[in-house]
Amino acid sequence: MLPKDFPKYSIVHSFSRRFRIKRIWEKVLSQFVKISRIKASDNEHPSYSRIDLHSVKTTRACEQRDIGGGKKGRKRYRVVDIQGNLVHGTVYDANHSRGVQCFLRDSAKYPTLKSVFVDFGYGKTMLAFVGNGLNKTIKISEP
Repeated sequence: MLPKDFPKYSIVHSFSRRFRIKRIWEKVLSQFVKISRIKASDNEHPSYSRIDLHSVKTTRACEQRDIGGGKKGRKRYRVVDIQGNLVHGTVYDANHSRGVQCFLRDSAKYPTLKSVFVDFGYGKTMLAFVGNGLNKTIKISEP
């Protein structure tokens, strides 16, 4: 339900969809991150990031929905900078681990990114790929 002073749902959905397809939301988010970092008297581009993953239960039917143990769901990835600003966020089906893809996308977007902090669950795959393939530093938190 939208507030009463909003236009009809179909109009709001149409604009939101077009903004997503044209990647306008990404551009707006990028500008917000720059403004926030500059106000904090920091470089406008982050040099460190953290990838966080949340498993989210879903009730809607979807092809790939197994979190493990037969649970329905999706995985929500968030990449934040040291100040906690959202750099990138995406949702994937629960059967795939896409932390490497999130970091790759942000490395291309922010060439100043030197290092990434990840949860223990990412393990050796991400360590080998980011360390050797990209010559970036990766730090894995303890369980």
